[in-house]
Amino acid sequence: MIFSVEQDGEQRLVEVRRDGRTCTVTDGDRGFDFDARALAPGWWSILIGSRSFTATVERDGTTYTVEIRGRRFVFQLADPSRAALRKSSSRRHGPGRVVAPMPGRVIRLLVEKGQRVQQGDGVAVVEAMKMENEIPAPRDGVVVEVAIEAGEIVEGGALLVAIDAPVDT
Repeated sequence: MIFSVEQDGEQRLVEVRRDGRTCTVTDGDRGFDFDARALAPGWWSILIGSRSFTATVERDGTTYTVEIRGRRFVFQLADPSRAALRKSSSRRHGPGRVVAPMPGRVIRLLVEKGQRVQQGDGVAVVEAMKMENEIPAPRDGVVVEVAIEAGEIVEGGALLVAIDAPVDT
């Protein structure tokens, strides 16, 4: 997902991707991975390299306020149309697998089989720890499989949707 983040009065766009417990934050050409584990509602254990931190996370709509060691970061989910500005220069070939980043309940599906999507478009909304997470398409293409239904409980890493390259006619 693409966020506008404010820290120390400065604002910039960052991309946050989650694969199981591992998260990757990319800010332009810079990026880092970290491990995130929920301790309790609103409390997370963060491991960056060998350094461990406890973070609090508060959500208000599409705004997430994260505090780590007295430093406050405000993440605002960016407008989906702005996500296009952050497209990767490399395209994946073959099906794009969209998986659940964590265990949760599928609140709603945003796509159907045969529908064209662009990278960053929402494909499903998964609720985990009382937070709704819109799951984005990893690439441009056509939805070739919808593997879940609204209301279904899924495990982290479970296939939600498969996207293949569009066929131009």
